[in-house]
Amino acid sequence: MKYKSSYTAVIPAAGIGARMQAYKPKQYLKIQKKTLLEHSVNAFTNHPLIEHIIVVVHPDDETARTILTKDVHIVVGGEERCDSVLAGVNYAHEQLQSEWVLVHDAARPGINSGLISKLIDNVKCSTGGILALPLVDTVKQISPTASAEHSNTPRVDKTLDREKIWSAQTPQMFKTAALQQALQFAIQHSLSITDEASAMEAMGTEVLLVEGHPMNFKVTKPEDLQLAEYYLAQSQLTQ
Repeated sequence: MKYKSSYTAVIPAAGIGARMQAYKPKQYLKIQKKTLLEHSVNAFTNHPLIEHIIVVVHPDDETARTILTKDVHIVVGGEERCDSVLAGVNYAHEQLQSEWVLVHDAARPGINSGLISKLIDNVKCSTGGILALPLVDTVKQISPTASAEHSNTPRVDKTLDREKIWSAQTPQMFKTAALQQALQFAIQHSLSITDEASAMEAMGTEVLLVEGHPMNFKVTKPEDLQLAEYYLAQSQLTQ
């Protein structure tokens, strides 16, 4: 298959957002009258190098089709995140012939054109890479066994070297065919992967780390909405 030299955004939005304790999936919660999904999609829509946008939804989801423009490709996902991402990557590979895919969490509304450009510029001549942040806090690994006196409270096993630890963000950018193969391998072998980079790592592929920004955090809990709104407001003031 001959690929176009193009970039496609794949945004998995098939989750139910159980930790949000909300009445709707978290990607449809609103900040500044727009859903988290719309904020994420708009960042890629406004970027000159992004040729296509694919949003992967739950089979029963009809909301995405009502709030997104016709230019966005909507694909039905699977049971797990990796299944949904693979559905989007398959579409980019088979229908759009895109060379690169940038997979981005719908619940990271703080993404912007600057961060997308930074990732593309640093990764386009490599095998792939992700936005991430070096940790500044001391990191503790918990013990697999509970405390004899405090059985309901985790205890420290050891302190990790924070100089060697980064916190992964999205987008995560890889060659379409390579990511497709890695996700298929991970699913076939029931590997525990929490992001696209971990699937690529399982294939022995080098993954670059490109420093992101704290505003590009993942909205997970109810209190995160206020912080996301603050970052979006600050971003608009500097535009």
